Amino acid sequence: MEKSNLSKNAIAPGHKLIKDENGVKVDATKYKQIVGCLIYLAATRPDLMYVLSLISRFMKCPTELHMQAVKRVLKYLNGTINLGIMYKRGGSEKLVVIMQVI
Repeated sequence: MEKSNLSKNAIAPGHKLIKDENGVKVDATKYKQIVGCLIYLAATRPDLMYVLSLISRFMKCPTELHMQAVKRVLKYLNGTINLGIMYKRGGSEKLVVIMQVI
């Protein structure tokens, strides 16, 4: 996914994920691993919370439609790698947000 096109949005505006019972099934274990990593990453990337709540609903039986949504999140992360929240141990009680304009 490193060399893929970048995405400006984690999910396409107006896009709705559905159960897609007739869709082509994908490897549920791989899907769960990717979604789990993204959920862990959400501690420093709260902008992902909405899309993660959507894609995590389909962990039992994911299809290609759901995997496309996950790949879009990865493309979004690749394009916004410099954004995030940094938590410092023993620092002041201020919230520090690191944003770098490219």
